[in-house]
Amino acid sequence: MKEAPVHSSLPRRLCRTALLWGGLCGAALAQGQGLEPAHGSWPLRRMPMPAAASPQAKGVHALPADSRPLLLRSEQGDYFLAVGLAEADDEVDLPGAAAWALEGDGSGRNCPVLRPQPLSRVHEADVQALTPEQQSLPEGCLTRFEGQCLSRDGALRLSLHFDGRSRARRDGGGLFGDTPAPAGPQTYTGRRWLEIEHVLSGVKAVFEENINRSSRFAKPEGRVFYLPELGAVVLVGLGGKGALHCLRLP
Repeated sequence: MKEAPVHSSLPRRLCRTALLWGGLCGAALAQGQGLEPAHGSWPLRRMPMPAAASPQAKGVHALPADSRPLLLRSEQGDYFLAVGLAEADDEVDLPGAAAWALEGDGSGRNCPVLRPQPLSRVHEADVQALTPEQQSLPEGCLTRFEGQCLSRDGALRLSLHFDGRSRARRDGGGLFGDTPAPAGPQTYTGRRWLEIEHVLSGVKAVFEENINRSSRFAKPEGRVFYLPELGAVVLVGLGGKGALHCLRLP
């Protein structure tokens, strides 16, 4: 059993706990409406979330809102999805941490199946979090306000578009706000959408969000895990905070 360190990481751990269960750290989490499913030719399927196996999270049938899921893989090639795991060897898992195995259903027609796992399984030596170099999508994919990226095998293209206007925020200075002040950060108003395209077949899944005077200019909320071995793209937090969907590869 790891002992919780008593040092300056405590505020960071408290913030991580709040992110896991309530999304309470940072105003940026409250900006924008989030990407929601829109028109598209690639059917989006909801993935059932079984209750977690860990005692702290038993009875939880959904990923906590604003959780930051971690993708792990064993030496045998098995995939795991986890939330709330310790980020360093000298830390402990957060309250409510949980893990699931991602398994193919054998038919090749359905989404991967999630099987609850004890936390001890994802802490075994043969299970490691995927490094950016090991993931099917390149590092930096979907980390900007707009742009596109291609999976390492060239089969999947992700594109972010924005249609609207941006302006520099200006706040008046002086006692009565009548003194010009330097320009602040850019704000954005309009519509942004994400396209996930299977390059060979041309089918697309589309997600949209409306932005109203938002200063959020970084990557959108949600995670995209491209798992060609399981024949699927797993989407976490797209279409609702904590939501879990998949796209079956054609």
